Amino acid sequence: MIKNLDFAFAGRFEATKGPLTVILDEDYINLGMNGTGPLGLVSVDVQPTVNIFEGGVAFMAADIPNKESSSASPLPPVFSAEILGGLRSFRMNLALTPSIGTGGEGSRHILDGFIGNRFKFRPRPAVTLIGKYTVGGGGSNFSYSAAGLVNLRFKKNLSATVGYQVLGINGDQLTNTVGFNGQLRGLYLGLTFHR
Repeated sequence: MIKNLDFAFAGRFEATKGPLTVILDEDYINLGMNGTGPLGLVSVDVQPTVNIFEGGVAFMAADIPNKESSSASPLPPVFSAEILGGLRSFRMNLALTPSIGTGGEGSRHILDGFIGNRFKFRPRPAVTLIGKYTVGGGGSNFSYSAAGLVNLRFKKNLSATVGYQVLGINGDQLTNTVGFNGQLRGLYLGLTFHR
């Protein structure tokens, strides 16, 4: 997919106070590719864009405190389980421009509610294993997400995250001009700035 990528932006913000965490997540992808029609007589420029925005909260339902944590040197829990809930906005635009004839353009916006869980396990102070899943629906027939991540803390204010994640949405109906029923999945790489 990299060779067809025109532009992408992703950002995530989390703010925690007590057992509650507010989460905002934005992902934008702009792809550009060319295809050839029958007999190679017509080429088509295809420009799909996808924007995914999530807003929600996480509630700390259970945790196992770190025995070495103190008020002077607080450490995160060794294990924590959170309940997730929120809204996910999925917008897809598709533009087709043939070398001969008239092109076309269409879009689809799906707004879903979702619930799920996030689990964090810290085998070492600088290493956090994260597992997360959500299920939802509303604007779509059904949607789900799952992720397995490893966070490595290099400094007090900086860490890196690597892993794999999947987002599946079934938002296709016969009445839709533009529908979507599929998965977005792949490697996840990120830097986190802590405050």
